[in-house]
Amino acid sequence: MRLAHHRDTNNEELDPDHWVAVQGPFKVLWRSLTIVYWYQQYFWKHIAFHAHIPGMRPLTIHIALAYLIFYSIAFGLSVFGWWREVLALWIVPHILASALIIYFFAYLTHKPHEVHERYRDTNVFWVKGKILEPIVNWLYMFQNFHLIHHLFPRIPFYLYPNAFRSLSRCWRKSAPTSTNTGISADACLGRRRSLTVRLRRSFLFACRSLTSTSLALLRLGSKWFCRERNIALDGMCRTRRQIAITPPSSGENGGLLSRIRCR
Repeated sequence: MRLAHHRDTNNEELDPDHWVAVQGPFKVLWRSLTIVYWYQQYFWKHIAFHAHIPGMRPLTIHIALAYLIFYSIAFGLSVFGWWREVLALWIVPHILASALIIYFFAYLTHKPHEVHERYRDTNVFWVKGKILEPIVNWLYMFQNFHLIHHLFPRIPFYLYPNAFRSLSRCWRKSAPTSTNTGISADACLGRRRSLTVRLRRSFLFACRSLTSTSLALLRLGSKWFCRERNIALDGMCRTRRQIAITPPSSGENGGLLSRIRCR
């Protein structure tokens, strides 16, 4: 899936991440939340059992078995009454985490999703400052230098800033030559951008959506917990009502019956 994205970046038909290339915050939110469904559909349509891709048959079988085990466990736990835990601790976190990853690492880094040329199909959000730059880099997991990830996928993510600075010096030195050949220096550097108001608004929108979804899950979990607690207490009360201490046949306390009341 990653190789298809790197090979056909911003291609409407072949890039799997182009699913989120839509306009409007609600459309982007919906496409981000359904990226797991789209990835599975893309895999079975463009990758699985394709003869022209070497080694695809065993890989497809491996992935199919992994999905079979995954959904079998989820279905089995749901059948035995753990469907709430499966949703709250497994399915919903998987969907939300995938939505956040596709939004910050694919949507923002390739917006506006129109350029197909190499070096220009990926954005760089370079925030300068001794204090602000490392904070933004770590919060963004260094994917604000997403151009380096596309140029050198094997470089560790925490070395993206160093690689960008090293390469930018080389690109600046060769800028006149590149310009004379018809390729601007900006084409090599990518469309370097600082954090704009649009990026801040997108980040706040994602945070608000995540917060509202988390609160809704917490409310659902608290209601379920209270209901289960009431059911358990009611069962204890019924059990106690059925308990009676049999009176002795003779003695001082004969004929007395002790009852346990449940309030």
